[in-house]
Amino acid sequence: MAMSIEPAHQRIQILPELLANQIAAGEVIERPASVVKELLENSIDAGATDIRIDIGSDGVGMIRVRDNGHGIHKDDLELALLSHATSKIRQQSDLYHITSLGFRGEALSSIASVAQFQLTSRLQGADQAWQIWKDPFSSANELLPASHPVGTTVEVKNLFYATPARRKFLKSGKTEFLHILEMVRRIALSRFNISIRLLHNDKQQFHCRVDQADPGNLIKSVMGSEFGGNARRLDFVAGDMRLWGWLGTAAMSRSQMDRQYFYFNGRMIRDKHINHAIRMVYSDALLPGRYPIYVLYLEAPPTAADVNVHPTKHEIRFKRARDVHDFVYTTLKQTLDQELYSVADTGGIAGGGDEPESISTFLRSPGGDEIREQPHYYRLLSVMGHAGIDNADMTALGLPLVQLHDRFLVAKRDKDYLLIDIHQARRHLIRSKMSTVSDAAPARDRPLLVPVSMPVAVADADLVEKYCHMLNRYGMTLTRHAPAVIVIRTIPAFMPEVELQPLMRDILAVFKNAQDQQPLHEPLVAVFEAHACDGLPGKLAMSEILQLLHALAASGVDTGATDCPGVWTTLAIDTLARLLATT
Repeated sequence: MAMSIEPAHQRIQILPELLANQIAAGEVIERPASVVKELLENSIDAGATDIRIDIGSDGVGMIRVRDNGHGIHKDDLELALLSHATSKIRQQSDLYHITSLGFRGEALSSIASVAQFQLTSRLQGADQAWQIWKDPFSSANELLPASHPVGTTVEVKNLFYATPARRKFLKSGKTEFLHILEMVRRIALSRFNISIRLLHNDKQQFHCRVDQADPGNLIKSVMGSEFGGNARRLDFVAGDMRLWGWLGTAAMSRSQMDRQYFYFNGRMIRDKHINHAIRMVYSDALLPGRYPIYVLYLEAPPTAADVNVHPTKHEIRFKRARDVHDFVYTTLKQTLDQELYSVADTGGIAGGGDEPESISTFLRSPGGDEIREQPHYYRLLSVMGHAGIDNADMTALGLPLVQLHDRFLVAKRDKDYLLIDIHQARRHLIRSKMSTVSDAAPARDRPLLVPVSMPVAVADADLVEKYCHMLNRYGMTLTRHAPAVIVIRTIPAFMPEVELQPLMRDILAVFKNAQDQQPLHEPLVAVFEAHACDGLPGKLAMSEILQLLHALAASGVDTGATDCPGVWTTLAIDTLARLLATT
């Protein structure tokens, strides 16, 4: 029998170096933002304290990163462009004690294999700088003297010109720059001792300055003053682990996961165990489609995790994953719970005058003897004495007693004391109203006194035209006035006076993230629900409280239930006493 001969193209062979590098680059360099990430991390590892990033157009045309780090030795410039050439590790044991952001030595070689690449650097104490230029289709790596201060500048031009097929997968120039901006924000939040400046077409778009004396100032500049001024500061230590940072309250939640930053030893990461712990913490506080905001830093010995499990090093593997999960959950849960027990003002229900007759009625009710034995019994009397309530105000959810911190309402129902979250109760009512909306039964609309014109991107205006029929269902009427202008004419009747630009930004985010045949009802309801509740007054008059409780009872909830997740929970007497003690 004659032996079959395998075709030549099926024989195993070693790939050409350029092709191998371009394949490897596909794992590391996905888009211009990936280049910015790798170059920024190199600058940080080089000890830079001042970094400037220049972006031309969408980043495909030009990316330049300049730092004041310790620089690269002249004899190492050629080595820096080779695969797996690095100064970060020397031997296998170093993999278990990694403290640098980069260590594989593949970043510069990967970038240089798909773009035109220029590296200029001057070492501390050197007489002059040296420059090397690299083209994917040229083997020449000539070293030339250059003028440059101590530090390094890397310039990348014509990204993916050696692999033009990759360009077809890039988004619009605006979208690619937004990815770059977000990457810079993430890295800026990882270091409080580095000044980073980002320019787009010679216009400054981002600048964070060094402020080690007050890290909160960096948080405010990157995350906004609302988050920086109201987020919960935390700092906990357990054994060899420390978790610190800023945790947004449930009221700060967003309709997308674009403000979630978690760092391990200064490296931004994603980890399923940590994500699960955070979801559990907020599970009872957030409605579906809402996501928390946080900037958190976990510190532990380098040996506590393996950072060498993913090409982009976003994902790591903890050796004691369960311990990390429990530590994160316990710390964040305790921080959020403190919001309940750190009430700063009395927040009493409007009213005044002498002690109403209903107080004595309350004391004779079941449970009155038990609460009288509590150490804060008289504090309860003083708060209730100014409530202006009467048994005539009894609702299906009980008798309202006191409002705490402009956020919570305590009501007595038979033997129980309910803690009602006013903010979440309003959201529940809006969700209930919108659950019956359909094309045949649209929500009532409210015409704006003056229609509002809003400039948007052309692509966003296209989305509005595509989905305007869906918005009509919810009582919102939009028309396209020009290629890049939309006009808002009506809003849902249940909406108070709201900021229309943030509302439209979240609505457009829903449309942008939509997949074909994907139902959009839930994410749109979440957006309307959040904006309808934002800005409403927290402190309520007695008439508003009764209206809220009666509306809850009429919304179809089980008013006899012990708990209504996210809306109310039953309080033990000792917990009620502690709450009132801090009021």
